[in-house]
Amino acid sequence: MLRLLKSLELKIRFSLEWTCLVRRRKGYSVRS
Repeated sequence: MLRLLKSLELKIRFSLEWTCLVRRRKGYSVRS
C-alpha cells in the first residue's frame, strides 16, 4: 500500500512538472 502511494506521488509530481514545461513553450500545445 505504501509503495502504491509513493508511485502515485511520483506520477503526480511528474505530471505537474511536465505541465509547467509545456506551458513554458507557447508554440507547443498538448491536450490530455
